Amino acid sequence: MMARSAERNKMTTVNIATVTESKDFPAGTVDTSYHVTLVDTTGVVIDDVFSTDGTASFQNVKPGSYNVNVSKNGQTASTAITVTAPSVTLQVPVSVTVTLA
Repeated sequence: MMARSAERNKMTTVNIATVTESKDFPAGTVDTSYHVTLVDTTGVVIDDVFSTDGTASFQNVKPGSYNVNVSKNGQTASTAITVTAPSVTLQVPVSVTVTLA
């Protein structure tokens, strides 16, 4: 159980937000939801979600290089990301003072 917990501590959450613009489509075109995919460097889809507002979160992503693809209405925007291991700031001893009575 400890190894699994340690492995999960090396993972992070990736939050996605999308910038959009308006584009004209032929009358009768049906608006679609956003399809957000997290893809590794070999092209394997790690996770995907559908979203109504272009935001998404991927939980427990291992450190590495990925591409994020956001598709809507036949258009796709992509970006490359690097996920690093999360870190915490902890207090550590710097020096010790000893007083003799």
